Amino acid sequence: DVYKRQNLLSDDTIQKIAAGEVVERPQSIIKELVENSIDAEADEIIVEIKKGGKDYIKVSDNGSGIEKDQIEMAFMRHATSKINQFEDLYKIYTMGFRGEALASIVAVSSLDIYSKTQSDASGIHLSYDNNKLISKKSTGMNKGTIIEVRNLFEYLPVRKKFLSSDIAESNKITALMYSFAIANYDTSITYIKDDKLIFKTFKENTLKDNLRILFGND
Repeated sequence: DVYKRQNLLSDDTIQKIAAGEVVERPQSIIKELVENSIDAEADEIIVEIKKGGKDYIKVSDNGSGIEKDQIEMAFMRHATSKINQFEDLYKIYTMGFRGEALASIVAVSSLDIYSKTQSDASGIHLSYDNNKLISKKSTGMNKGTIIEVRNLFEYLPVRKKFLSSDIAESNKITALMYSFAIANYDTSITYIKDDKLIFKTFKENTLKDNLRILFGND
């Protein structure tokens, strides 16, 4: 009888289940990370993927970065710099605010993050694997944040088998990246797929100039 005995789920299991609500596929990760870059006031964003994002995703920006003493907290569930209290929900001006993105991504992948603020002399590099912090060290870098995500759903094979082909997942990401580039024409956005440059827009351009880059003169 399945109702006879009740079990309390482990924190790791709870987080992996919750992560599935945020991270459905590689496209979900890129959406969350690029929105974080935009919220960090980055005006240069580079997105790289391999094999539909299932093997590798990299999002780099020149935004404000994350303070060294705050970066581990950023990977905790419901940790957010966007709101402080319930009333703040009525005056949200950012693209994300729940504090679920990074916590969900590390629950279902291997992740490296490099980040540096303007005031820090050096950056910080954290490595996560299967929801655990495995290393933390200083690193030399420019202001901003770089996040690399590998082996999506490697530890959740049931979820992994529901992903589409590399081409189908890539197409979803490509459509999303075009949307980001159109909506944020005052931001330089570079999109690289399987080591091939798909497009690069420029923050100095007008919307019309960037539309020509994305779609051609016709």
